Amino acid sequence: MIAGFLRQTCTWERRNGEDAWNHPAYDDPEEISCRWVRKSRVIKGLMGEDVQTSAEVMAQKPVEEHDRLAFEGKSFLVVSVATTFVDAGGNVLGRKVLVK
Repeated sequence: MIAGFLRQTCTWERRNGEDAWNHPAYDDPEEISCRWVRKSRVIKGLMGEDVQTSAEVMAQKPVEEHDRLAFEGKSFLVVSVATTFVDAGGNVLGRKVLVK
């Protein structure tokens, strides 16, 4: 359903934990189909702080908070999963996430 709408590509790095120095560790980059919409907005973070986002990204992959997405040579952090798209049978079709 949303596959035809995803006419751009970005690079997805799934966070898989932390390294020995407590820095985020990521899986190998994977190129995925996406729809990147530059749209700035302010959302509330986990601790109630204001977080400025720079884009909405739709993808068919299970992108989660704290993953990284790269687009047009810049890397962005996923700060929120805004929407999960499902079909009538409850199957996940994709996600819309917010990045900063």
